[in-house]
Amino acid sequence: MQLDLTDEEAAALLSLLNGLIADDRYPLSPRIRLLRAIRAKLPGAPLEPPPARPPTPDERTPGQSAACWSAIEVALCALSSSQKIRRTTGRESSLGTSGQCRRQSLEYAMRLSVFAVVLLIATAPPTLAGTVMTSEASTPKISGKVVLYIEPDRLRVETSNYVSIFRADQDTAYLLKPADRKFVRLTSEQLKQLADAPTLLRETLKSMSPEQRARFDEHLKSLPPAQRAGVERIIAGQAAKFEFRDTGATASFGKWSCRQIDKLVDGQPHESLCVVRTSDLGLTEDDVGSLQRFNDFMGQGLPQELGAFSTVDRRAFEKLVGYAAHPVHTEIPTANMQMTLENVEKKPLSPDLFEIPAGYEEDSKLATH
Repeated sequence: MQLDLTDEEAAALLSLLNGLIADDRYPLSPRIRLLRAIRAKLPGAPLEPPPARPPTPDERTPGQSAACWSAIEVALCALSSSQKIRRTTGRESSLGTSGQCRRQSLEYAMRLSVFAVVLLIATAPPTLAGTVMTSEASTPKISGKVVLYIEPDRLRVETSNYVSIFRADQDTAYLLKPADRKFVRLTSEQLKQLADAPTLLRETLKSMSPEQRARFDEHLKSLPPAQRAGVERIIAGQAAKFEFRDTGATASFGKWSCRQIDKLVDGQPHESLCVVRTSDLGLTEDDVGSLQRFNDFMGQGLPQELGAFSTVDRRAFEKLVGYAAHPVHTEIPTANMQMTLENVEKKPLSPDLFEIPAGYEEDSKLATH
């Protein structure tokens, strides 16, 4: 977008921007950085921004703003009057009355404000589009559509029963249960405390009475085989070994032809992934970066052996295949779970998607369900 400014108008705008930038108390603020970017587009702009001076004691007093405005009025009035006279008579002339000066300065200030607003619009960064991924899932607890709303530092996962929100900018995750209008908050600090859970579990088991231990063992038998094996490893103080293996096979799911890899736990197949290049989905690594951030966030405290959440370490399988990749199909036979990607769409996302809706009540007990 081009602005048709005269040399005088450009010089006046440059002078105004120079004053705003030099006198601001916060030279590194986003507003001043944007003004510097605007100024750089004007002819005669300095290559390096002048250093901001610290505010004087007088400038910290409430009454100073009126004095500053008077100085701006005088400057704008002088500039607008001299330009007007030069255009009509070709000669410099003295200023008119005080009232005329104020009216002229306000008119000129308004014109410069319009130029500044247009420049702001012309140079403002475009709204970044988010990514929406829709999959079909089948698990013992979840069936139907799973929708991911992805931004570089925010993630929302919608299922038929729950909504998960991850805010990397807040270092916090939320689990919402819309049916009850309740949510639980999970912070990085809480997850780090959970890292001691295996030790605490072993100490608790040692202090149990025979009857309590029998009830625990009965509950352990009711868990899915993979999760039960994970708990048994924790009790024994054994860490599971996780790795990915390229099967050398390919398959097709929906509109994508993909490469099959297996996730192994202690050398045994645990999870099967079929991956495509991220670019085949029309995406970049930055578009899906919050997925790895969420994995890293949850991995701070929840042992993978418990199967508390699906761990998809993108760095690990991308290192195996040699390129940025994304799974279009996932199967975990021991958990009777599978998920297939159906659609990927790029579009601007409402900020409300990543906020707790009004009327929801925080409930720490929700996490146990």
